[in-house]
Amino acid sequence: MDVLRALILRLSVDIHHVVEAAGIVVLGLVFYSYARRWLDTHGRIDPRLRALVTGAIFGVLTIALMMAVMAGPTRAEKVSLYAAGSLRGALPAVAKAFEAATGNKVESNYGASGLLKDEIVGGAKADVFASANMEHPQALLNAKKGGPVILFARNTLCALVKPRLTIDSTNIGEITRGLIARQ
Repeated sequence: MDVLRALILRLSVDIHHVVEAAGIVVLGLVFYSYARRWLDTHGRIDPRLRALVTGAIFGVLTIALMMAVMAGPTRAEKVSLYAAGSLRGALPAVAKAFEAATGNKVESNYGASGLLKDEIVGGAKADVFASANMEHPQALLNAKKGGPVILFARNTLCALVKPRLTIDSTNIGEITRGLIARQ
């Protein structure tokens, strides 16, 4: 479960942080220009000292503004989860824990892994794709529609049979081949 949470966090892109950083740099440059004008009008200061003082003021202001932005609340984002139907029992709890930890909303879409893969290839936006096998995510990676493929869980197959049938590990293959042949 921790691997899935890390994967969701890794895929979340916060473009607003880029915009905030650009705004901080612009504010710093504005302050720099005003500080430089003020230093020019208030007596003679050695140009090297003036550059050092204005540069230090710009640096301190930029760091202070970035710290203020990072300390403030961030905007919640929607994370689109495409997952195999067989994961419907486990992933809602993971999604709720992720929402509680990050404030982001998880929008889940469950279905057959192959059909979900086809939707993503067709342009559907999926931040996380949890497949029932490794083939479909690998196909998305090969089509440049996704990032690295990470195995985060495994299944164990089991068989449920009627009481009149005798089944064990030695004859399961024969019985399943017979059922498949009848179809």
